[in-house]
Amino acid sequence: MALPVRPVGRACALAFTLGLPACSLLLQGDLVVVLCDAEGAFGPPACPEAETCVEGQCRNVGLPLGSSCTANDECRVPATCVDVGEVLGLEADRRCTVPCCSAADCGPSTYGLVCRPLELAAQSLCWPAADVPGAVSPGDGQPGALCKASSECRSGACEMGRCLDLCCKSSDCSSGGQACKLGPFPFGAESTWACGTPTEEASDEASAPCLLESDCRSGSCSLVIDGQRFCADPCCSSEDCGVTRSPAIAGAEYVLACSKLNGQRTCARVVPSTAVRRVGEVCEADEDCRSGPASRTPKATATAPISAATT
Repeated sequence: MALPVRPVGRACALAFTLGLPACSLLLQGDLVVVLCDAEGAFGPPACPEAETCVEGQCRNVGLPLGSSCTANDECRVPATCVDVGEVLGLEADRRCTVPCCSAADCGPSTYGLVCRPLELAAQSLCWPAADVPGAVSPGDGQPGALCKASSECRSGACEMGRCLDLCCKSSDCSSGGQACKLGPFPFGAESTWACGTPTEEASDEASAPCLLESDCRSGSCSLVIDGQRFCADPCCSSEDCGVTRSPAIAGAEYVLACSKLNGQRTCARVVPSTAVRRVGEVCEADEDCRSGPASRTPKATATAPISAATT
């Protein structure tokens, strides 16, 4: 049997109208409704302990992103409780978090969260900037925006006068002529997908033939088909990957899928031309799915990027 909910009194309603953080009225035998106007705010002063402001009311919907936790069911959906210390081989550090492509996926800058890359984990997670080596409390500057200090950037990272950020595709890098490319990042990641300025000789064409990393706008020359190297683009899923043509066989077209390469998600695997069905669609065999079969085809292999130092 549901408990009765009595609306708050006139005084509380007036307080809410005036923009006060929160208001409650204790009524004997009734469930208290606490109003708020700071959407997403967790705990005092906007709401009581362990409650979050959701659509104008304080609710116990689970711990918000960045909170310390011990189990998944403590976190607000869709967040889960992840021990990044276990992933990085450090002291245990369990937090409620979600995967992210960039800091924009971690809520407004007032939450104090940034997108943290995990070395060789092919994943980045929303994490409190205060607990990310190299990060500072973030501002609102978008990837590529001019900056003088890291605190001006949503990512919490400013380098060479531009805001940096992680990315899953070049459209995540909205300004400053940047592209999503493979390279180092200030938060301790030696190699990850991040917004950066391509070299002048880099090709703008996806899946273009290449010899060196610098030949590619993505900074990754890691796809090999019929002995020819191609530029490999970043991806979140195989839906982000297109097709490429082999110069060795006239008219041959290869469908690319997303795979884990050197710890990063990269369009560096060829799948059958029948692999067109999306996640959740009915299929009869692995070859029907856009992600393709688990094993690579004999004609295409993914290799580590070639740098000028190794040629």
